[in-house]
Amino acid sequence: MGIKGPMPATTKARDQAPAGADANTRMARPQPPFGLGARLWWPTDDPARPDSWALFRAQAVFATVPAQASLRIYAQDAYHLWINGIWVNSGPCSSAPPVIYWDHWDVTRFLQPGVNWIAVKVHHLGLGRVESRGGGLCCALGVDTEETPRTLLDRKEQWQCRMARAHETPSIRNVGGTGYAERYRLKADEDGWQQSAVPGEGWHTPRESVRIQDEWWRPRPIPALVTRRREPHQVQRQEHSLLVDFGEMVSGRPEIRGSFPAAGSLKVAYIEALGSGWAATGGEEAMYADEVTGPAGPFVWQSFDVRTFRYLRLTGPAAVEHVALTSVAYPLRGLGAFSCSDTQLNRLWEISDRTLRLCISDVYLDCPHRDRAQWMDSFVSARIALGLYGVQALTTKCLIQHGLCSMRGRRMLSPSINGEVWLPDYAFVQVMFALWYFHSSGDHQTLRELLPGIETIIGAARAEAGADGLLGDIVEPDSLLYLDNTFELNKQGRSAGLNALYLGALRAGAEIAHHLGEPALESQWHAQAGHLQQAIRAFAHPKYPGCYVDALPDVRKRYLNLNFSCELGRWYGSGAVARTFLYSAAGGPLHMDCAVYAGLRVRFAGKTIDLPGNPQWSQQPIYTPARVTLDLKPGWNEVEFAVQANPLNWDLYLGLADGSLPSVSASRSAQDPDSFLLRAIDWDSGAPDGAEQRARARLWTTPELSQATHGYLGYCHPDVDPGRPGDAGIPGAPLLSVEKYVRAYASVRVPFFCRATSDSTELENWVLPCNTPWTAFFLLAALFRHSHGREALAWMRRAWGSMLQHDATTCWEEWADRSSLCHAWGAAPAYFFQHEILGVKHEWLWQGVLVVRPNLFDLEWAQGHVAIGGDTQANIGVCLRRTGAGTQVDIDPPPGLRVRLDLSCLTNPQVGRGAELERLADGELAAIFDC
Repeated sequence: MGIKGPMPATTKARDQAPAGADANTRMARPQPPFGLGARLWWPTDDPARPDSWALFRAQAVFATVPAQASLRIYAQDAYHLWINGIWVNSGPCSSAPPVIYWDHWDVTRFLQPGVNWIAVKVHHLGLGRVESRGGGLCCALGVDTEETPRTLLDRKEQWQCRMARAHETPSIRNVGGTGYAERYRLKADEDGWQQSAVPGEGWHTPRESVRIQDEWWRPRPIPALVTRRREPHQVQRQEHSLLVDFGEMVSGRPEIRGSFPAAGSLKVAYIEALGSGWAATGGEEAMYADEVTGPAGPFVWQSFDVRTFRYLRLTGPAAVEHVALTSVAYPLRGLGAFSCSDTQLNRLWEISDRTLRLCISDVYLDCPHRDRAQWMDSFVSARIALGLYGVQALTTKCLIQHGLCSMRGRRMLSPSINGEVWLPDYAFVQVMFALWYFHSSGDHQTLRELLPGIETIIGAARAEAGADGLLGDIVEPDSLLYLDNTFELNKQGRSAGLNALYLGALRAGAEIAHHLGEPALESQWHAQAGHLQQAIRAFAHPKYPGCYVDALPDVRKRYLNLNFSCELGRWYGSGAVARTFLYSAAGGPLHMDCAVYAGLRVRFAGKTIDLPGNPQWSQQPIYTPARVTLDLKPGWNEVEFAVQANPLNWDLYLGLADGSLPSVSASRSAQDPDSFLLRAIDWDSGAPDGAEQRARARLWTTPELSQATHGYLGYCHPDVDPGRPGDAGIPGAPLLSVEKYVRAYASVRVPFFCRATSDSTELENWVLPCNTPWTAFFLLAALFRHSHGREALAWMRRAWGSMLQHDATTCWEEWADRSSLCHAWGAAPAYFFQHEILGVKHEWLWQGVLVVRPNLFDLEWAQGHVAIGGDTQANIGVCLRRTGAGTQVDIDPPPGLRVRLDLSCLTNPQVGRGAELERLADGELAAIFDC
């Protein structure tokens, strides 16, 4: 292991620059890999538009093969490298200013006596913040000969280039951040271009393009991704297509071999699942598709970019002979393991492990098939990866990119590197992430580098806070308050969840300042945290002691709700219309609140009122609906509501401005209340698209209590116990003892474990569960922390169990199968199994001690291994088993590490291997291993 003893809490990192200094000036940088003032190269005849492809070639001649040869390379945004026609590797690992990573490959084995061809294909995506900077390549070949080390091919004059002819550009943008679909033309005068076989026409010396600032360069901090060949699980020849099933989600570059009987094209569609998943939400089967076009004759095609899918659907006239996959993955070691007496938890371990493996690339991906981006999933992914695989270098890289690349001005933008949206809740999580990383690594240097960004995040929040210390509404146009992916959670006004995360960031920041020897910052942030901790009392629920409202003011809403996706079945049209009659006894103006997630047209008395779609995802229209005034005549008045499609929420909410519900009837009869006539329409023309049908609107009310809010508070606030939030005798108050979660309807966003109901009593007091595993992580962590592990496991069995009941092979983004079916934050159970059941706590490693505090909860036995970290192969084994009135505990610690075994959670523990039990100063029964 190498961690022998505790590191002093106030030890400073080697660099001693002041806290406010630029992070990039505090550390001595090595010589830039391509010389001072390096500029990228690009073909002279192209302005490097988005989705541009360029080819680069150079020759190196050797009388004998060099004893050692290495190639330094960087390309914006992606490259593949060949030497003498043999594929070497691809890159670079993702980065953005002010951090640019270059690759260093040992290429000795690819060289030969005589002429050697170095070939590079570069794809400039031109997405996000890098778009204006253009594409390009830098490359240099270093060789050790019998004479002296020298550098070759480091000047643009030694290279030739041209734009690629085989790729149609620009192509179709893929869903999320995965770039573009590939439209590839076979036989486009590019066969053999990686060697000397291709004709020399059109090649020219590249021009100098984008300059990379010298201080931005950093060597690749993580190992090369590994590749291996993978064959399909099953191939089905259907009437007009070929369906290739790999048996589970896979990630890599598909390769197809076949032939065209005549000139034609082959469509390669990438499918997450059949009948479910993100694509199915919009009525599609595939996430996106590539296309290969060619003349008659045989062909072999492999995608340039990595694709993630379970199924390939191949459509077209080609005779496909073979399909395979070159999988691409981070080099992971299976150091962690877990099994227990609960078969359901064992299945959760399996799909969690499989999920995270797919979500670890050159960053922690949120999902491997849609965004392929570094979001704050890494806060969860890094913990799981540490225990399962011992990975820490990737965590360092991701934290640096969160803390440097995503900082703009006074805010941290989307941590997906190319995002431009401000996420204040994710920024606060970054501060807590940095502290956890230090606890598990003892890395003062990275913590020091992250400090300016932490100051920026906390400083920006303080500038926005009111006199009481609480943050108010986030209303800026480029802001997004995520918290949880549910429209029913009130995030407007002063959000309890956001302020809880702000408190967590202040407390973490104060400790970080302490570890870095910054007493002024420590004192300042500690005082702010104390002030905010008192102010959070303002969120106390007026009805349920110990509970909290989601936001202030505590807005209560009651609506009639129509969910068109439910009433009209699996409907993917562009619009729908709901026709009914409104009743007014005396007539006169009726002020009505209408809340929708896309466009709304209200037709009444020959007039049309157009209301635009809600522009802000985090500004839910149910809490700030549009106000419509209708001048009613006495009696029944016909009104029509036309709603534009939204892929996630096809809802119409109707309520009166005074908080009551309108009196509506499709048949102008009080005996037929809350009824509408529904029909699908074409939104642009208004033309009907199907038969009209009758439906009853449902009562919808805002949730009385939200688990997301209490999860954030319980995680970040030391005094909030989410397991005992209130008086169990008050209806609706028990936050976790909910037998059945209810909703007014079942929809694409509603968890499978929720039950639809029309009971107004149930709906007046319903509890909103965490809608995503992201928020569930905070809730579960808080429950375990406050000694409610049995409740946490029960909640986990219910929520993740709904995935297992639907035969999930990877963990989902939400608790229903209409979002991503492979999402990193869904793998959280693996962390809790190792951290809470096996009890291995990495958070004391910075002191040179591994704390192990196991707990069987309601299990009969549990066993496994947990990686220690530091990118080593060290792990610790833990085995727990009930034996009559006691618990047998066996520990297999690695050499060179001090382990403190805390037995306080076990009944009559008996420790194997002859370890001596002792009472510590705090009365804790423990065993100390000095290995």
